[in-house]
Amino acid sequence: MKQFDVSIIIPFYNVENYIVRCAHSLFQQSLERIQFIFVNDSSTDNSLLKLNDVIAQYPFRKEDILIVNHAKNRGSAAARNTGLDHVSGEYTGWVDADDWIERDMYEQMLAKTKEEGVDMVWCDFYLEYEDSSVKVTNKVPNKSSVYIGEMIKANVQGMLWNKLFRSEVFTKYEIRFIEGLCLGEDRLVVLKYLHYATRISYLDSFLYHYVQYNEISIVKDSSDKRFYEEIGNAQLIDEFIKSVGINYISEEDMNDFKIRSKRRLLLSTSIVDLKNWRIMLPEVNRKVFKTKELRFRHKVIAYMSEFNSLFFLQFWLFLKGRFGETTVRVKK
Repeated sequence: MKQFDVSIIIPFYNVENYIVRCAHSLFQQSLERIQFIFVNDSSTDNSLLKLNDVIAQYPFRKEDILIVNHAKNRGSAAARNTGLDHVSGEYTGWVDADDWIERDMYEQMLAKTKEEGVDMVWCDFYLEYEDSSVKVTNKVPNKSSVYIGEMIKANVQGMLWNKLFRSEVFTKYEIRFIEGLCLGEDRLVVLKYLHYATRISYLDSFLYHYVQYNEISIVKDSSDKRFYEEIGNAQLIDEFIKSVGINYISEEDMNDFKIRSKRRLLLSTSIVDLKNWRIMLPEVNRKVFKTKELRFRHKVIAYMSEFNSLFFLQFWLFLKGRFGETTVRVKK
């Protein structure tokens, strides 16, 4: 059986317009002993056909490639778990199927792990728009507690795809994704991993290309269901932090994190969502006037929701529907 240094997990669902570029960037990696685990989450387009067309162009990679097919669509969290079930490499990474990577990404990252003996390495990346690229530096001190604190404050994101992880940490501490909670699922896993990691290290290189123009991507899905999935993962993060006794995160930062995780409910045009603001993560409801995470009008709405002022909330929704309101996408 072939031995791998690195296993890369690539979940995919209906990405026929992107998977060819992604697959080429993977199979052209300068690192030789690398395993590619594609998890097809029951795609209904030509994603699998196009992937197989690319695979046929790289016969020397045949033994390195595994395709696992889900019988039905189960979401990104389940697909990521399926990938973990098939990891053979000493280290594990993830690539989103609509993105692409630099040719020496994993050679550089593996060299960094070996050089410094660390459990996790992360790098910088590009935001790719249709007509431009923007460099994003993701530098954080090489200390897990600092990285976790910066994630809670939203100064860095908790994505998987710009990182390389020592595989045995996932196994030893049974770190898994929560099936059905597919927005913010990476942040929960990265936070758990960082808590158990012995050493981590930043790689000062721009190696990943994160596509911003795939509107069907799950991270750009703004449906009500996704709002609640993100809140669910935030609740699990809060529970984990309490269960393992993490005490270096301030109460103010945790309150802001919880408010940020559910603030999109206040942008909704549904009275149900405004009511649910009061029910979900209720311990921060009376902290809204102390946070910088909300505009003043949304603080008032949150306050009225806390006291179940249905007349005010319905009147607000009437005004919102009549005159409209400009909303912005909020960061995870």
